[in-house]
Amino acid sequence: MGSVETQHCIAPQVEAEILAIFASIFQENAPRQASENADLKVTRKLAEKGNAGAQIQLGSMYYFGDGAPQNYSEARAWCLNAAAFDVCEAQSLLGRIYANGYGVSQNFQRAADWFRKAADQESAADQCALGVLYAHGAGVPQGDVEAAAWFKRAAYKGNVFAQCAFGILHAYGAGVPQDFSEAVKWFQKSAEKGHAGAQAYLCIHYAHGAGVPQDREQATHWYWTCRQTDPIAAQFALDAIASGQPKKHALDDADGAFRVARPLSATLSDVSNRRWGQLLAR
Repeated sequence: MGSVETQHCIAPQVEAEILAIFASIFQENAPRQASENADLKVTRKLAEKGNAGAQIQLGSMYYFGDGAPQNYSEARAWCLNAAAFDVCEAQSLLGRIYANGYGVSQNFQRAADWFRKAADQESAADQCALGVLYAHGAGVPQGDVEAAAWFKRAAYKGNVFAQCAFGILHAYGAGVPQDFSEAVKWFQKSAEKGHAGAQAYLCIHYAHGAGVPQDREQATHWYWTCRQTDPIAAQFALDAIASGQPKKHALDDADGAFRVARPLSATLSDVSNRRWGQLLAR
């Protein structure tokens, strides 16, 4: 299976998919300024005097509702002030505000612009975010190669979601040459950090000897590890294994895999929807 762009078309419901992604996956990765000891009035006074540190502090407080009432309009306003000083954390939060449509009209192009600014400052979470947008063609031209490049940068920095995504791209030859061994390498890194999706894929690869020698003990180990993390992901692994043929990679048969549609929207969506491909949301 090659990495031909036309094999990876994005479904019409991409905006809903992308919204779910940023609401679930990246919310916990958003930069959070410590505010347990922050005084709202004092912080605001400093922010109003042009202190960039206080501005991002205040923006973060309003964004998370931590130390201040949650207010995305206030968060956006203060993050914009801090972003004028090239504060990476402010750029990152602005990307999430526009990607999720928090207090503003949802706008993936603006989200991409802000993510890129933070990603250029080597923020792994924002590099991963750009990978998601390129995979879907949301706010940027769709491109598996570009998605792979951003996932790679974030994966090498240890971002657990990017590592699993980069493994998936190698498993399906999307944006990179298909390479099961390379896929397993990245699944392993992500799985060891507790990522249920990567654990499920490792189970599948070991069960079928794809990229690694067939090893039922390892497959069983990763199945039970995955089950403790996310039973739904573990069930996906069982279903994928059952659907495969002995000499054919099981992933080729799992719901049509990436060959049918949405190679990453199927694997990066809101886990609450509980479909097999939504494993990266954990």
